[in-house]
Amino acid sequence: WHTSTHRSAATTARPGVGSPHGRPGDRERMTCPVLLLGPPASGLSAVAGALHHGARIDFGDLIAPTACAPLGSYEDTQIADLHQRVMAEVERDATCPPHRFDPTPTSVDTLVRHLRARPDHLWGVKDSNLSFLLPMWAQALQGEVHLVAVVRRRHDAIASLIDRSGIDE
Repeated sequence: WHTSTHRSAATTARPGVGSPHGRPGDRERMTCPVLLLGPPASGLSAVAGALHHGARIDFGDLIAPTACAPLGSYEDTQIADLHQRVMAEVERDATCPPHRFDPTPTSVDTLVRHLRARPDHLWGVKDSNLSFLLPMWAQALQGEVHLVAVVRRRHDAIASLIDRSGIDE
């Protein structure tokens, strides 16, 4: 699995990497995605929002804004559902993630079917569980991907979690 450090939105015709021409019909036709990695309260939504509005990266059918994320979380509803189901299969969730993850063929196939419906332009995925589920994504994409790791000072992340949960200090 090749990670890219360049900032271009260009795609290549290598197997597993998309083409800007036509609808994606299989893994060889998927456009190179941008995957945002980071824990909750790290600023993932802010970075996703900047990429969505500034670079026009498509994050899919978005989950509606909530009280915790009034500007939106930039998470695709179907991918978030798939991630939750996959984590539940290994009896884990975001509060207790797996230390190792071996994707099932069914979860990879479900992801590939969803990715086939993606548009043929630059697209991205943002989900705080994505770091744990990278093996599934690597099998589904089988090609070049742009990884963006979002890091925030521990103190600021903890303060954000306390603020959003309503816990008194």
